[in-house]
Amino acid sequence: MVALDFEIIRKVLVARETNRLLQEEVATLRDSGAEIATFQDMLMFVRSSDPVVPARFARALAQDRMMYEDFRALLSDMAVGFVPAAAAASSGELDQRTAGPFSIEIIPSRQGSGQVYLVIKMPFDTAHVSTMTVLTEDRVERTALSTPVDGVVQMILEQDDPLVAILRNPRSEIAFR
Repeated sequence: MVALDFEIIRKVLVARETNRLLQEEVATLRDSGAEIATFQDMLMFVRSSDPVVPARFARALAQDRMMYEDFRALLSDMAVGFVPAAAAASSGELDQRTAGPFSIEIIPSRQGSGQVYLVIKMPFDTAHVSTMTVLTEDRVERTALSTPVDGVVQMILEQDDPLVAILRNPRSEIAFR
């Protein structure tokens, strides 16, 4: 019984010291100017339908590989549909992506207009999907989606829109929520 009590006390002391060290590390990172985002920040962003990606959050994801991986896992787990990065053999820009029942196609508009159509096809039972989040290891873009008509969302975007560029990137991943 006494040995068990000492083991519990030792674990509590180790946990307190670990917490103190983590707090010191966070303070040091903040003092150095590093961007910090918590799990709560990630969860609030994933649950939100706000199309604006907070700059502090985007910078933190770009700076911290482990945070990026955690965010990616959380986003894919909570998404209604998830389009992973293209196969390793893919090179150059992509105009079409498909994963399961979700497909995305970028279609040039009339010649010389500088615009493209973004066509997103999704299952009929996902009419509640309101946002599309696109991420690469160094960028996050999010856009609000209109209500699908017969399972299709259509948008007109400028060809040089950052969303078009990241969607064409074969390393990008796309989450619908």
